Amino acid sequence: MDHKEYKLYRVLSFIFFPAFIAAIEILVFAPFSKNIFGSLIIGLSFFTLYPTLSIYKKYLNGEIDLDVSDRLERPRIFASAITGFDACAGIFWFIGDRLMLAVSLSYFIVTTFIMLINFFSKISTHTAGLAGPITAAVFYFGIYYAPLYLLLLPVAYARFKLGMHNRFQLTAGAVVSTVLTYLIFSLVL
Repeated sequence: MDHKEYKLYRVLSFIFFPAFIAAIEILVFAPFSKNIFGSLIIGLSFFTLYPTLSIYKKYLNGEIDLDVSDRLERPRIFASAITGFDACAGIFWFIGDRLMLAVSLSYFIVTTFIMLINFFSKISTHTAGLAGPITAAVFYFGIYYAPLYLLLLPVAYARFKLGMHNRFQLTAGAVVSTVLTYLIFSLVL
């Protein structure tokens, strides 16, 4: 792969970084929640800032690369994110915001499953982090948003070409996230 192609795949990976997609999901769903500003502050803090800063701190300390390529390093990153998602779920449950509770529980449960699967295979958080929010949008706003699933194709291709995942890991990330998100939204809403 030449340098130009490599840069393109890196840019795609960066744009579709799971914490950035989480920020978009919060921005999309917060206006439909019980408290738009509270949902924005809580969601962006725990879904985007907290996980991103956790990864970036370890990167600056030389403990990991930004892709968290080492499968054995991933559980600590996942555990940190899961703690934030759990806190969000608790807050949204307490204030009775079912929509944001569904979003928080989806992230909590999907990330927990991915962490557990990670002990056997380095499942793709990029495909999971995109498929879950798309599933939430399709569930809540309607089937008209289903074409967004096509975004998984360039993301999966980029991650594959960069050597980060094999086809199974990419597919598993998307499938696990889609199924669990759909089940959680079905149960909570």
